[in-house]
Amino acid sequence: MNNLINKQIKPLLLTMTFLTGSIVSSSAIASTGLVKMYELALEHDAQLAQAEVVYQASLDSLTIAKAPLLPQITADGGYTINDSSSESADVNTLSIGVNLQQSLYEHDTWARYEQAKSVLEKAKYELQIARQNMIVRLAKRYFDVLLAKVDVELSIAQEKANKNQWDRAKVSAEIGLASKTDVLQTKSTYDLTKSERIRAENSLDVAYEGLIKLTGNAANDLKRIAFDTKIPEEALNIQEHENKASDQNLTVLKLIAQMQVASEDIEIQKSGHWFKFFLRAGYTDNSYSNFDSDYESTYKDNQNMSVGVYTSIPLYSGGRTSALVSQARANHQAAIIGVRDAKENAKLNARVEVRNIQRGFELVSANRAAVKSNEAFLETAEESYKVGLKDLLDVLTARANKYQALRNLTLSLHNLVLSKLRLAQATGSLNVDKLNEIEVLLSNP
Repeated sequence: MNNLINKQIKPLLLTMTFLTGSIVSSSAIASTGLVKMYELALEHDAQLAQAEVVYQASLDSLTIAKAPLLPQITADGGYTINDSSSESADVNTLSIGVNLQQSLYEHDTWARYEQAKSVLEKAKYELQIARQNMIVRLAKRYFDVLLAKVDVELSIAQEKANKNQWDRAKVSAEIGLASKTDVLQTKSTYDLTKSERIRAENSLDVAYEGLIKLTGNAANDLKRIAFDTKIPEEALNIQEHENKASDQNLTVLKLIAQMQVASEDIEIQKSGHWFKFFLRAGYTDNSYSNFDSDYESTYKDNQNMSVGVYTSIPLYSGGRTSALVSQARANHQAAIIGVRDAKENAKLNARVEVRNIQRGFELVSANRAAVKSNEAFLETAEESYKVGLKDLLDVLTARANKYQALRNLTLSLHNLVLSKLRLAQATGSLNVDKLNEIEVLLSNP
């Protein structure tokens, strides 16, 4: 930092990691990092919790679909009291029975069982997608807070510097070394930076609210990416990542499972043309009481057992079955198109993020150079203004450019990290390990 900046805002800059790149002493309490916020979000995020509950509910779908394939057993019982004008009918009857039905072949039942497997597979991918989305949402909101904090700190620093510039202009005007225009110009610039500081503070509050909504925690001290952090570069092959996205993207895999669900639905609807076979067995035990002894031979206790095989063959349903099959085929075709579209989107996202990363490193390098050059220009402008070689407007513009360069550098560092996460999401490899890789880049403010 040049001498002028040191005199004006050094106390503030010492608290700003993005400027100093320093870490607080070992006696200080460590700040909250991205992985810790991820752990909080796992417990608190409503969207993820909802996805997990939906997945747990879908686990029962396989059992439900399998149930009709297993024996269906029922028990019946009854006790009847008859009081009739005919003495032969005055009898109490106790009847107990057990019935069993076993499906031997039902095309739709087997197809529904196979479909349930695909439904469960689809639900599994939906849960994994929810977890990946939560990671991206968390990282975005985390870095939104960091950028908002940078905006606040920069606006405070710029406001303080412009206040000092205004004070000096007023003093210089009193002794005839500055014009009234200089005073008005510095005052207007100071007022603008004060309003920017208020806006930045409000934006920080809003960013914090977004993070709290996700994690349930207000963690004010977040780890940051220091200004001079070296983000590891890697060789990225667009074709390789396109192939990964096409084969491993979770949305693609979910829609492939959905396509299989639609395929099984065709078989379910075709069952309207197929016969069904059942095995049925029954046992009943009948006992009689309270009848006239003259009818003892008529009302003898008895037990009956029956076993049989039955079939049902559909003959005509008014064209309903054929229409259902046609509809199911159309839905399957739509699912195939959906898979194709998802693969194209996944490949597109992979290409975009690869280029964002490649350009991101170049942008970080360019912004670092811009910070240095703007700091040097501000120092020169300040010195030149003192000797009358530069206008006050040049100084104010140089200062605004320097702070904008600092913000641009911070934003480019954040975007580079987020692009790495989004690339992993596009290729289906995003998990907490990626957050651990980012955590290494973070330091205490």
